[in-house]
Amino acid sequence: MTRSIVVRDACEHNLKHVSLDIPRDSIVVVTGVSGSGKSSLAFDTIFEEGQRRYVDSLSAYARQFIGVMKRPDVQSVTGISPTISIDQKTVNRNPRSTVGTTVEILDFFRLLFARLGVPHCPQCGKVIQAQTIDQIVDNLYVENQGRGLTVLAPIVQERKGEYRKELADLAEKGFARVRVDGQILRTNEVPLLVRYEKHTIEAVIDRVSIEDKNVSRIREALEGALHLTDGKLVAFLFDDGEYRIQGTELACTDCGVSIPELEPRLFSFNDPQGQCPHCKGLGRDYVFAPELIVPDPSLSIRGGALKCQKSDGKVIFTDFGWSDFSRVARAEGFSLETPWQDLPDSAKNAIFYGSPKAGTDGIIPLMQDLWNQWHIVHFRKFMYESNCPVCHGTRVSPVANAVTFRDMTIDQMCHMPVDKLEDFFRNLKLSDKEEHIGHELFKEIRNRLNFLVNVGLGYLTLARGARTLSGGEAQRIRLASAVGAGLQGVLYVLDEPSIGLHARDNEMLLGILERLRSQGNSLIVVEHDEETMRYADYVVDIGPDAGVKGGTVVAAGTVEDLQKNPKSLTGKYLSGKLRIEIPKERKKVLKDTHCLEIFGAAENNLKHVNVKIPLDGILTVVTGVSGSGKSSLINTILKKELARQFHGATETPGKFDKLTGTEFIDKVIEIDQTPIGRTPRSNPATYTGVFDDIRDLFASLPESKARGYTKSRFSFNVAGGRCEACQGAGVKIVQMQILPDVQVPCDVCNGKRFNDPTLEVHFKGKTITDVLEMTIDAGCDFFKDIPKIAEPLKLLKEIGLGYLTLGQPSTTLSGGEAQRIKIATELRRPGTGKTLYLLDEPTTGLHFEDIRHLLDCLKRLRNLGNSMVIIEHNMDVIKCADWIIDLGPDAGVNGGEIIATGSPEEVAKNPKSLTGKFLAKVLSPKTEEAKSIARKKEVADCLDIQIVGARKHNLKNFSVTIPSHQLTVISGVSGSGKSSLAFHTLFAEGQRRFVETLSTYARRFLGRPDRGSVDFIRGLSPAIAIDQGSASKSPRSTVATLTEIYDYFRILWARAGEAHCPECGRPLEFAPISSIIGNLLEKSIGKKVEILTPIFIADSNCEWMAPDESKIVGLSDRLQELGYRRLLVNGTRAELPLKKLPKNVKEVYAVADLIPVSDANAPRLAEALERAYHDGSRSAGVRVENGKIVPYSFYPSCKHCHYYLTQNFDPKQFSFNTHWGACERCAGMGVLKSGEVCPDCHGARLKPEIRSVTIAEKNITEASELSIHEARNWFKKIRLDRAREKVAKPLFREILGRLEFLEGVGLGYLNLNRTGDTLSGGESQRIRLASQIGSGLEGVMYVLDEPTIGLHQSDTKKLLDSLYRLRDLGNTLIVVEHDLEMIRGADHLIDMGPMAGEYGGEVVAEGSPKQLSKKVSLKVYPHSETVKYLTGSVPMYNPPLEPISKDASYLEFKNLSSHNLKNISVRFPENCISTVCGVSGSGKSSLVMDEILPLMEAAYGRGERRKKARLKAIFPDTLKEVLAVDQSPISGTPRSTPASFTGVLNPIRDLFAKMELSKMKGFGSNRFSYNSANGGGRCEACEGRGMVSVEMHFLSDVWETCDVCKGKRYNQETLAVEFKGKNIADVLNMRIDEACEFFKDIPKIVKKLQVLLDVGLGYLRLGQSATTLSGGEAQRMKLAAELSRGTGRKGVLYLLDEPTTGLHLKDVQILWNLLRRLSAQGNTIILIEHHPDVIRLSDYIVELGPSGGDAGGFVTYMGAPSAKK
Repeated sequence: MTRSIVVRDACEHNLKHVSLDIPRDSIVVVTGVSGSGKSSLAFDTIFEEGQRRYVDSLSAYARQFIGVMKRPDVQSVTGISPTISIDQKTVNRNPRSTVGTTVEILDFFRLLFARLGVPHCPQCGKVIQAQTIDQIVDNLYVENQGRGLTVLAPIVQERKGEYRKELADLAEKGFARVRVDGQILRTNEVPLLVRYEKHTIEAVIDRVSIEDKNVSRIREALEGALHLTDGKLVAFLFDDGEYRIQGTELACTDCGVSIPELEPRLFSFNDPQGQCPHCKGLGRDYVFAPELIVPDPSLSIRGGALKCQKSDGKVIFTDFGWSDFSRVARAEGFSLETPWQDLPDSAKNAIFYGSPKAGTDGIIPLMQDLWNQWHIVHFRKFMYESNCPVCHGTRVSPVANAVTFRDMTIDQMCHMPVDKLEDFFRNLKLSDKEEHIGHELFKEIRNRLNFLVNVGLGYLTLARGARTLSGGEAQRIRLASAVGAGLQGVLYVLDEPSIGLHARDNEMLLGILERLRSQGNSLIVVEHDEETMRYADYVVDIGPDAGVKGGTVVAAGTVEDLQKNPKSLTGKYLSGKLRIEIPKERKKVLKDTHCLEIFGAAENNLKHVNVKIPLDGILTVVTGVSGSGKSSLINTILKKELARQFHGATETPGKFDKLTGTEFIDKVIEIDQTPIGRTPRSNPATYTGVFDDIRDLFASLPESKARGYTKSRFSFNVAGGRCEACQGAGVKIVQMQILPDVQVPCDVCNGKRFNDPTLEVHFKGKTITDVLEMTIDAGCDFFKDIPKIAEPLKLLKEIGLGYLTLGQPSTTLSGGEAQRIKIATELRRPGTGKTLYLLDEPTTGLHFEDIRHLLDCLKRLRNLGNSMVIIEHNMDVIKCADWIIDLGPDAGVNGGEIIATGSPEEVAKNPKSLTGKFLAKVLSPKTEEAKSIARKKEVADCLDIQIVGARKHNLKNFSVTIPSHQLTVISGVSGSGKSSLAFHTLFAEGQRRFVETLSTYARRFLGRPDRGSVDFIRGLSPAIAIDQGSASKSPRSTVATLTEIYDYFRILWARAGEAHCPECGRPLEFAPISSIIGNLLEKSIGKKVEILTPIFIADSNCEWMAPDESKIVGLSDRLQELGYRRLLVNGTRAELPLKKLPKNVKEVYAVADLIPVSDANAPRLAEALERAYHDGSRSAGVRVENGKIVPYSFYPSCKHCHYYLTQNFDPKQFSFNTHWGACERCAGMGVLKSGEVCPDCHGARLKPEIRSVTIAEKNITEASELSIHEARNWFKKIRLDRAREKVAKPLFREILGRLEFLEGVGLGYLNLNRTGDTLSGGESQRIRLASQIGSGLEGVMYVLDEPTIGLHQSDTKKLLDSLYRLRDLGNTLIVVEHDLEMIRGADHLIDMGPMAGEYGGEVVAEGSPKQLSKKVSLKVYPHSETVKYLTGSVPMYNPPLEPISKDASYLEFKNLSSHNLKNISVRFPENCISTVCGVSGSGKSSLVMDEILPLMEAAYGRGERRKKARLKAIFPDTLKEVLAVDQSPISGTPRSTPASFTGVLNPIRDLFAKMELSKMKGFGSNRFSYNSANGGGRCEACEGRGMVSVEMHFLSDVWETCDVCKGKRYNQETLAVEFKGKNIADVLNMRIDEACEFFKDIPKIVKKLQVLLDVGLGYLRLGQSATTLSGGEAQRMKLAAELSRGTGRKGVLYLLDEPTTGLHLKDVQILWNLLRRLSAQGNTIILIEHHPDVIRLSDYIVELGPSGGDAGGFVTYMGAPSAKK
């Protein structure tokens, strides 16, 4: 295991080939000035690479939703673990985001209320519930035994009407009595009902007493009543007059209100089903306010009184315009010219609310409808905000508000402080049902609440809006989540975790970092905080400066090392050689200093405080611990109120009484670190406005004037002067699909962004491109004589940004750089001295040196007389303040008070101020050089994996420790619990914990990792499973597609391939205008040239102006309008307008210009060619001196065949599985349905234009025909030009990496185009292994499921070597395995047992295999079957047999050549066990399953097919049939059981149907099926499953025993039928060995059960779900089902494909004994097998080889195993 993360040659962004070793299992700080490359190293290189490698191990399906994981520009990163980033993502500002949604606890609350909530009627509050018929009957008997009862069906409930039809229908259906309005009458005697009165009508179903003998009668009455009411209602009238109504749905019978089934989304205010219908889940109501629509009543409507009108007179987002206003004015009798204040109220109301006279709606109803439908944000400025009148701010629907848990609604829970909520859940006493359903749910809720409390956020409520959280609060939430995950071996990359934290909170933060490290993790922290640096184990200083002057490692080591390094700027600050000085003089706040004063501030936790903020150039810093109320005071109250007063903003400020002093400021400006532009087109020159002046300068030059160039010609954002090929970007984005997009320089302008004519204009010898590439330092000197340009540049230089280039994309600027550019822009504005600047934590992301620059900039702003208010925690800024406002004393409800105000010195002396305590240390001079903080390192926990209380499936609540970084094999008899431990406990929990760190969106597509039933697991790493998921057997899958190599091929050929003409094969060429002009000036100087616009060219694939020759004449007018006067038709001139065309027109060109070729005419040539390209589908023709027309095109094209590539190739076109790329004749199969090779594509599967694209002279099909070994060598030799090399480099790296690993596991012989359906099991397994473990990750837990399946012993050694390589990287390997060689090769062995199923689930032996192979282990571990075989005390046994006689009959098969078989002939002795063996891929499955099986099936058929088969298959007549058992999986549904799968359930059902009670009740066999609803016997509550699935969405579903049938699957009437005192449910609950005894007298049943017993499955229960079976159990059950078809018969040929798969040696012995019995009965058995004992004990073997693939397929041995040398 490596001790360091080794980075080599990192070049991401501005990194300059950085190579670095970073210690693992340590806290490492990466620091440096803003923009130096810290994040490029930590996040864009190390984090991206670690996460990319882990995500690559997930399924391709999941990866497409997670998004492309960028492969960083780095040669190599080794020693890296899966990475988790805790970065500076700003808190979600969406009003729908809350603390609850941020920590994802609301997801669990919604589940809690959906699964365990008690629904109430939203109107009357009564508890409502739904019940099944059985539940209703049970409840009647529990409460009312012995009472008389009338069962009624409610037909009409309290509704007006006569209901004659309904009463007639009841009479017709035979109902003699009805109950009308409380009175029972004969149906034909009901009087005419009064139409306008409310009535209740109920059909009388039956009158019966509640006694045991009447159960069936009452049930039938209930069924009858529910049938009449569509299964909804039944009513009961008891003899004593009590009346009761019962529903089978969730409905209030009193109010008639139905509610939907409780689902989690019903409780989400972000889901249409759960949100309040009025406010759409916002909890706020927005009402249009007339005074905001008309803010200035002195204006008339014509004069712009209505602020919601656009310039064209229409109301925004409507068609209501001047014509509508005029119609209203005419109808209501007023003028649109009258000032609004002078209009009568009727006129105003008509405009606002509509005019019936004019027949128009008002503008408010129009906008209200649009708001209700779309919530258009632009309407907010005309609306007032208040609590929603429907949900009263709860945000959810009335139904959700009526569901409670422990008498609390979800909204009430969300409004409790987190510490109180945590206390509530911690002390909650749960019922058994609640514990079962909610075990994981409550665990998650408690954990999440607990970590919020532990990091000091107990004062928050879950309903608190996320946008109101301070940065410190949000950061701590994310950090605490990481600690809570408890992962080990992870690399955490953190981005300035100290941001927003008060000095007091830093200690808590450092404690969290230390806890993460001690759990066995590595931490890389991008940080500028001095205390964190001193706390770290290792510090990396990136620099020396920012941008192009940065990107190198200046120093690395301990804090002391940095302090001694003269090159380290950080070291100088740490040592005190450099420091930010305390101001010598502060601006004093005097009595006459003007102030802003806020009265009664009460937003969030503010305690109605009054506060003065001094102006007149004062620098005020607002301080206090995180959550003390700083942001509430400044951002929510002051900033919003000033925005409202100065900028007309309508957003409501926080709660306060009044604000005074605004007359002393004239504007408010916020300076933050948001990017100065969101696209690469924005840059410092455009943002500061200096680029406008530069463009003006270039437009004013004589050359520009001569050419008529304006300012816009020198913009790369508009057409004209920019390069149109890249639209002024200078680069082209090459989309790489599953790889990150690549930027390549534009091949037309070579990255210069402008076209050639524009670049011919120079100023002082420089083009506009040269100017954009200048640094600001160089620009200052270059433009020194032009003050308009030089002054702004000088300002940028003075604030430390001289190293930036003028055209540097704003997206590449750091936050600190963006902030300073904004300040520079402010410094340029003409100052009034009355501006107030607001800054919120401006030191975020800033180094000590950046803070010094920032303070210098702020000082310059203040020198102009401007005032500032800064929220800040950084002591260097606080100590430079003139005035401090300190809030506290603590956070949340314990904060919100003004603790201290005054100068830094005054606050430092205030004993109540926490800020003052830390400030005092900063203000006192340092007496000695500070050292690293001596920290007490937490002792790392035991890093082995400790499992406590494992209970999944049959595991017996045991505890076990698995050593980390070793290869551990878990063995044991089949069904003993190996997979339950390895996969369902360890892997499930390891993957779940890591997946939970991914986005919620991504997690939706990763499935729901099942939670292992376990008390806890310590030391878990992120887990990757390599299980027995079957590889694709589709002929459309190939080795290349299965390994995803073909995905990279497709991108490579699409993005870097060289296109050729599909007709003639010549390379396609394209011609930019500059190259055409250059060619003419070189070869045709002085000659006349015609520039031609193509109008029509026959037999071309391009879309011309004339789509066919019939349209040419009709284009005459259009061509003349475009300025054309003559044409060339087939080379002959023709004047416009054209009268008619000659026959057989081949080409028509319009003459754009006739120009003498000269340097002076170059601009005219360019203009003519631009015109031709524009009108001629980006193509042109050129004819020199009446010679031959030479076609040119901006598209890649073939001049000879007129083939044009009008669109760039897309990778999907290179797939033979899509209609875009597949050959149309064979649909991408390469062969026709008849089996012939496709005549169009000749087996290449792709369209001709796709086959014409080559890389190194091979098309994608030819490359796919190579073997893995050949492909690897070919790719290594490929050399491409520079542009294509940049695109191809990451693709080559991916392709070569995958090819190398495939070759490393012995698959070099496979061809990449080999189809998936021809691969052997061994090959498929190793392909999956290769694609999964080629990532080179460290610190991962790999869980493998029997990787030796299908592997020859020689391959097992290769596999072990691969696993050792993985282990030695520092990974933990856990392998479920039975192979003795694999077990002996392990570091540690855990043996499960002692037996299978309910008799297993315990650890019966553990230790090193070497130790367990000693004889003494038999005494120490007497119950371990594995130890018995390891020690050799129990060898595989074979009963004594006679050798095969010379007279034995044989089965012969001739000329076999499927797949790689080399026309071989084989034979097998009759009534013997023969084994086909050989290395993986040698042809075993091809021989047995693809040749012998179809031949034998055909031989037992008829006609010609039989005749042909009998020529190749010769066998004795004593063979009567063939049965095959392959490796396809059995059904995986919970409904499939041993009883149903083997077919034994059918005779059992027939038996129960023959019982007397069944005959009496008319029950058929179908009644005893739990799968059929038609039979009427199953329990309908669980639909015959016996369990009810409680869907838990992102948690794994919980299966709960059905409340109605108690797990028995059937209803009570069905269970009344018994055989020998047992009902059908009792039988299904029997073990197979018990059932054999129970049914011993019924041969039809016992015959099928006996086979299950013979294969060692006697311990299984007949009704056990197939989903709970292990792989070995499933394989044997399938074997038993097939064998039972031939049991007791002679002359059966059994073909078995690796029947020992998943079997322990003990189980193999049981299977072998069965096979021996079958052969002794006169049957023939042919096995495909690798198991050495099976091969050794066989009667006869056929060995294929000598190796796999094309080198295999030969018979290397045939005969008795004993005779083989």
